[in-house]
Amino acid sequence: MRRTREIIGLPVLSLHSGQRVGWVQDVIYEEKNNEITGIILESHFFQSAKGIPRKEIQLIGKDALVIDSEELEEIPGVHVTQKIGNHVYNQDGDERGTIQDIFLDDEARTVAGYEVSDGLIADLLQGRGMILQQQVYSDSKDTLVVEEGGNCRELSGM
Repeated sequence: MRRTREIIGLPVLSLHSGQRVGWVQDVIYEEKNNEITGIILESHFFQSAKGIPRKEIQLIGKDALVIDSEELEEIPGVHVTQKIGNHVYNQDGDERGTIQDIFLDDEARTVAGYEVSDGLIADLLQGRGMILQQQVYSDSKDTLVVEEGGNCRELSGM
């Protein structure tokens, strides 16, 4: 799995020209099927809501993201940065913490889960938790509801 914070800030390189066309400002995903729809670019020259669709992304490496086409499009979906800080509850109404990051599958095509913090002290003593996508009951604009009794799995080695 990959964290979105590992992708945000990467330089974006054009496969054909070899030029750096900008940096990843945000990752966008479609909530219904949890598929990544594209990225938003941050560039010297412009600030735009347009971005690169996922189908044009050839490779997301450790140090750069490589695209096939530099054509910008409107990218539908939710900005990952808008989900950070949202509250996580279980079906019993117990708060489980706040979203700190979103995990993607290895190819960065779908949302695999969420990194959840229960506060600084709990993070230091117990570590952050992880909610897998299969445990999500509902996902709204500002809250995430997980299965009844759903406990965060502790992150180890991530």
